[in-house]
Amino acid sequence: MSRYFTHYWQNSTWFHNQDVNAGGDLLDHIAGNLFTKRGVGVGDVIYVVTVLSGNLYLCGKMVAAKICDAHQAARYLGCQAEDLWEASEHIVAAEATPMRFDLAVPLTVTAGLRFIAGKNPKSLKFATPGFLDQQTLRGVRELVPNSALELDEFLPPMQRVTPAK
Repeated sequence: MSRYFTHYWQNSTWFHNQDVNAGGDLLDHIAGNLFTKRGVGVGDVIYVVTVLSGNLYLCGKMVAAKICDAHQAARYLGCQAEDLWEASEHIVAAEATPMRFDLAVPLTVTAGLRFIAGKNPKSLKFATPGFLDQQTLRGVRELVPNSALELDEFLPPMQRVTPAK
């Protein structure tokens, strides 16, 4: 059974990807250092998010086909390892949505999201009412399945990602 995770992009990473990706490019790859430590595995669903001006933004989602190093990811994607974000782990997608950089999740949905943390699901922290704390989504966090379904309402259907080789 698939599990659901968020992967936080710092604002600089978000804006960099916004600048270099053509509209509608699939979210076919992400990089980080915490995926396996947080329990992400092949077949799991990862949502890429950031927080801008106190609002949750959703770039898209992907299903993990492989967790690997930069060289393996580059072969899968048909590029050079040096072109990829520097990190110890890379996830390439089996399926993904197109990337969006303008999708603010409504506050009512953001406030209702729940994450697995011990025995009881946890909500996100707000710095002040209606203003999401910049730190609350840092790293990789596991969503409860119903919260993943809430995010899915804002995304188009996923498309199959075809490896370069």
